Amino acid sequence: MLNVITKFNSHLYQSELDQMFELRHRVLIQDLAWEQLGGENGHEQDQFDTEQAIYVVAKQDDNQRVVACARLHHSLLPNLSSEVFAPLFGPAGVLAGMNVYDGTRLVVDKESADPRLYRNRIIVGVGQIGEKLGATDLTGVAYYDQFQRYLLGGTPVRPLGLPESDGQRRLIAFARDLRPAANQKLQEALSYFPDTLFDDEDADCLVQTKRYLLSLIPQNATAA
Repeated sequence: MLNVITKFNSHLYQSELDQMFELRHRVLIQDLAWEQLGGENGHEQDQFDTEQAIYVVAKQDDNQRVVACARLHHSLLPNLSSEVFAPLFGPAGVLAGMNVYDGTRLVVDKESADPRLYRNRIIVGVGQIGEKLGATDLTGVAYYDQFQRYLLGGTPVRPLGLPESDGQRRLIAFARDLRPAANQKLQEALSYFPDTLFDDEDADCLVQTKRYLLSLIPQNATAA
């Protein structure tokens, strides 16, 4: 199972959130040396870790330790793609719309019992969450070699710009298809066919969170 954490149930998941921020620090700052992210007290947090964020965490089956996570934002509210990586999206601009979300901070603990399982659990779970939210697309930015692995692995992604170097490696903006048919094809490619990966309480929380996020979107917001 996964935990889906938003402003409406975060009081139930303080330990999971703390472990998630520690995992992000360990992987992104210590292992990948993304020192520009900063991080205090062994936690990695940025300006987008707000009440508008939807967190997805996977816990190891035997000891319930957080071993994988991801973060979603509505595309018509401030997010990492729109505020930091917009130049990567090319002339058409950042893909945005009422049914588009932005995905960031996909992190997996390589020291977990089965990193591939927990990665797949997060990836498939994000698809299930997208369906619950009525989402059609998930935008994001990845290293180009990682994007190619997504393609080869069957993840339904498409480029939204040309690869550009950050000085060390090439980055590319992309969108993942979150519609049910695409999610089904992804599960077939991964040979991973779980039932719903989050419980009814978290599902109800997602419905509440969607209403909240839509209430924050300016009436004059436009989609790219």
